[in-house]
Amino acid sequence: MLNIALDGPSGSGKSTVSDIVAERLNILHLNTGAIYRAIGYYFDSQNIDVRDKDLVISKLSDIHIEIKFLSGVQRIYLNNVDVSDNLYSMRISDICSISAAYIEVRELVAKIQREVADTYDVIMEGRDICSHVLPNAKYKFYLDASARNRAIRRINDSKNKDKLTIDDLERVTLQIEERDRRDMERDVCPLKKVDDAIYINCDELSANEVADIIVTTVLKEVL
Repeated sequence: MLNIALDGPSGSGKSTVSDIVAERLNILHLNTGAIYRAIGYYFDSQNIDVRDKDLVISKLSDIHIEIKFLSGVQRIYLNNVDVSDNLYSMRISDICSISAAYIEVRELVAKIQREVADTYDVIMEGRDICSHVLPNAKYKFYLDASARNRAIRRINDSKNKDKLTIDDLERVTLQIEERDRRDMERDVCPLKKVDDAIYINCDELSANEVADIIVTTVLKEVL
């Protein structure tokens, strides 16, 4: 199986780049962040305080997540309901960044991720794909960008469910910096660049230019 592992902070362009790479290489794109978001969405819909670790863990057995690829497009089903279009708000981002710090949540997601990687040629992106989920993947990349640029992308994102505008730039930048701090400082599977991952700073690059780097690297080895 061809497995490409892609890590990086929130808003660094991982999902967009992965879509482009998947199309060019005729493989599938697994957005692992959407799985964590679906879990966060469940906790939010059930009014569960995600800071209560014991309560969160006790509810994991009530969560069933299924991933379907419809014409190559990933859809997330939570307890048999397609929730794919309800996952991209700052509220869900904040909730899932807290619940994702629990090892029990991460192992549930990792199990799903590895099953996909064992079944399909896939590019998989998240926070700990290179370091924890697919440590033996042949192709590893780390995408990065400044918090300000990521905030601008968040505001301009077509999935912007919060109706954010440029007037929200400072607030969103601070929220992203706080998200980074939680992701990088958590005890379990923190966000980090592994030594054998290729580092790509995306501040001055378009998504297509970043995809060019990844596709060229992979094809150089495959062909």
